[in-house]
Amino acid sequence: MQDDIIEQAIALRAGDVADSGLIADAVVTTLRLLHAELSVLVGAQAAAALCSHAMHRTQSEVEWAAPRAAALSESMLLALRADLQARTPEQALFAGKTLLFALTDHLKSLIGEPLTTRMLRSAWGTPAFDQISTEDIR
Repeated sequence: MQDDIIEQAIALRAGDVADSGLIADAVVTTLRLLHAELSVLVGAQAAAALCSHAMHRTQSEVEWAAPRAAALSESMLLALRADLQARTPEQALFAGKTLLFALTDHLKSLIGEPLTTRMLRSAWGTPAFDQISTEDIR
């Protein structure tokens, strides 16, 4: 279910246009929104560390050019955006989804799928959530 949510969150922000810049903006915005939601739950430092850890976990698959740090920072987000923008649209979309998939998979292992789904719903407000019953996320 989180895979569909991630795809919708990026599509809502990037649209149907195959443009690396729009995809980069969508991924960074989506990551920022999830970071803000995570910060409420676990604190800003832990949320930043989880986001940074997701980049580290995906390094071999994506080969990030963006510098990785122990915590998410504005400069890291700008570097991530530049990295994604420099890729082809297909590569940017793959890299962005891979990063967000890794982060949500890690969250599922830490806090469980129901709470992760609620957090994604709260952070991203994707339309599919309007169709999900409350029993599906309990």
